[in-house]
Amino acid sequence: MNTSVLALTELEVRLASPGGSALRDTLLSQLGELETRLRVRLHDGVGRDTYPVWRDALAAATAARQVLLQRPTGPDNPPASVLTRLSNEQCAEGDKHGH
Repeated sequence: MNTSVLALTELEVRLASPGGSALRDTLLSQLGELETRLRVRLHDGVGRDTYPVWRDALAAATAARQVLLQRPTGPDNPPASVLTRLSNEQCAEGDKHGH
């Protein structure tokens, strides 16, 4: 079994497509705004019983932004995937059969 196969999510496909950089920039901006709102809310005070939810939401937004910052975008950096490999295999198979 090949463990190097990477399943793509819809977001990964969109980030790897033309316009992926603009999408990433938009998402980074939205996540930054969300982080700011969550920090302000935590600073202003939340109930003791809801504090873990707010804290975890901030941690999730921060983690999502960090992942996006590391993600290559655009047609020059498509993610390695089973789709890419299958496409290459189909081309090679077509060449063998004169297609």
